[in-house]
Amino acid sequence: MERGKMAEAESLETAAEHERILREIESTDTACIGPTLRSVYDGEEHGRFMEKLETRIRNHDREIEKMCNFHYQGFVDSITELLKVRGEAQKLKVSRL
Repeated sequence: MERGKMAEAESLETAAEHERILREIESTDTACIGPTLRSVYDGEEHGRFMEKLETRIRNHDREIEKMCNFHYQGFVDSITELLKVRGEAQKLKVSRL
């Protein structure tokens, strides 16, 4: 049973390290990211980190999609209003001639 607890503690420690690395990658200037990525590839849990990275990417993609969907209708409404204004401006121009 002691081995199970040790393995679980190591797993939690690895997960925490992966989370730290992901936060560092997201917040680091790209010119300084080399050492962070090297720590990923030098680590024993490279495959598990890549799975976690894929999950993070999917979550970010979903957030981007939500944001785009949220703002899309406003964009369409703005374009519709702009086209109406353009039509009215053309009518005014024709009526002045």
